[in-house]
Amino acid sequence: MKYGLLLISALILTACGISKEPPQAELIIDDKTHAMTRNEVINGINECESNGMRAAVVMSKKKLNGHTIETPVDVHCYPKFRT
Repeated sequence: MKYGLLLISALILTACGISKEPPQAELIIDDKTHAMTRNEVINGINECESNGMRAAVVMSKKKLNGHTIETPVDVHCYPKFRT
């Protein structure tokens, strides 16, 4: 009896999570973001490394001539991990 109730409740719970259609994802393109130049990215990375931190470049996707390309938007400095 216990196993029957567990089986029925498990089937009911898993049936609710099954979706028939995949979620619709849309690429949102923001024209107001400023892409950094190569020099700005290099200066940002050098500033992070001179302060003893590691750099992470944030990339954004932009549409150019009908193609989607990645452009650097920002450089973040994070502490280095010690192993």
